[in-house]
Amino acid sequence: MKKLEELDLKDSDFIIAFPATAAPHYGVEDTLKAIAKLPKKVKLVFIGRFTNEPYERKIKNLINKLKIKDKVFFKGPFYGDDYLKYLSCADVGISPISMQIQNHMNVLPARLLDMIAAEIPVISTNISEFVRLN
Repeated sequence: MKKLEELDLKDSDFIIAFPATAAPHYGVEDTLKAIAKLPKKVKLVFIGRFTNEPYERKIKNLINKLKIKDKVFFKGPFYGDDYLKYLSCADVGISPISMQIQNHMNVLPARLLDMIAAEIPVISTNISEFVRLN
């Protein structure tokens, strides 16, 4: 799966994977605002699903407002080997979660381990359990 061919991305594009359920407090809005400030060749690929339709509409409206429809893609969810193969096509993975949820401070999200298994660099919120792995 060369640079996610079915999304019509170029080899010169820089792919950031966001492997998670798109939900409030998972850093989706902040990530989109950051993507809007990055060069055109930087693309964001969500691998997963939305928690609900109202949140999906909210996020798609934000994408339109920020004028980044050509930089943001949605795929998945994928499972098993297909998921890791898809994830491994990214140049980097991102896992920005909010510390507003107490549980986020004390657990290691599975998506971080998924990105490690896919052998891609990880950008993450400073989670104490993840820092201990380094």
